[in-house]
Amino acid sequence: MARSSKAPRLPAAERAKKKNRPTQKAGNAPGHRQQVAASTTSSTAKANRDPRIGSRKPIPLVGLSPATVAAVAPLAIDCDEARRQLLALEADERFNALLDRVDEGETLNASEQAEFDAFINRHELLLDAAGDDTGEDE
Repeated sequence: MARSSKAPRLPAAERAKKKNRPTQKAGNAPGHRQQVAASTTSSTAKANRDPRIGSRKPIPLVGLSPATVAAVAPLAIDCDEARRQLLALEADERFNALLDRVDEGETLNASEQAEFDAFINRHELLLDAAGDDTGEDE
């Protein structure tokens, strides 16, 4: 009889014990590449970030605050200068065109509305400085 090259067969209890033994781990744990990539990108992102971009200072989202409006003082203009500026403003073609469009009931876009509001505010300021009271406020 020829001897077989195989190891002798173990009893069933020993085979079960050997089979349940955890296998030796070789290599990296599952998900290792993703963890390494995530840690390197976060550190490089902080290093490459430009500190000049972005601000932590809060900005107002709605117009000017009442404190800012009150801080703007009306210009001190003499009566003759106010009348000259008032005549120049009333002769302005852009102001007249916007005024006609508003009188016709047409809606203005945001930039035109801002320009129109600036014209109207300047006009009221000059009327007050010139001393011309039309009685519309009453």
